Amino acid sequence: MSEDPEGDALEREIAHDRLDAKGRRRRLVLFAPPLLALGIAAVALAMSRPREVYGARVIVGPRPRAAALHARIQLFRATPGEGDALIVAGAEVRALGDNGASGRADTTDDRGISEVVIDPPLPSSVRLEAKVGERFHPIGSIPIATLPEPNPRAGLLDVRRSGGAVNGELRVDVAPELGALSPPVRGAAWIRVRN
Repeated sequence: MSEDPEGDALEREIAHDRLDAKGRRRRLVLFAPPLLALGIAAVALAMSRPREVYGARVIVGPRPRAAALHARIQLFRATPGEGDALIVAGAEVRALGDNGASGRADTTDDRGISEVVIDPPLPSSVRLEAKVGERFHPIGSIPIATLPEPNPRAGLLDVRRSGGAVNGELRVDVAPELGALSPPVRGAAWIRVRN
């Protein structure tokens, strides 16, 4: 015990206040990681915005042996999370082969369709790009090496006349004009009814 009890009490109170302030600073450090994570998430959310993406529906037949490859593409634009894909009209399209060759392509029409022609020798794959705005965007590819060989009987059918009456189940063969039916693109289909 000292001779100044009020001075001792004051020193104990000051020491207690210092200890309490030190504890508050330690508790504030516990809030730093969650606040930092929240700040990073806020910046990422502010910087992220839906971006338009471009893609194409590609219609191509079997791999030709010594002729040019013809393909039809339909160009679409979509913003993720915002409804359906929209057709892109008036876009310049180009086809670039992996062997350095390039194909010819039309500008997309009012239905977003462009005809693409790749002259022989055919590369193993072709990258498709469309110029929308200031620069070209990748929209798809054609893996020519994996296309099936042409069928020499394509378009030739053995027709057997039935006289208009056949008993039993009917079987139907359907062959799309360009290898696939893809609405809303118009295309023909050949149908053969057989036993």
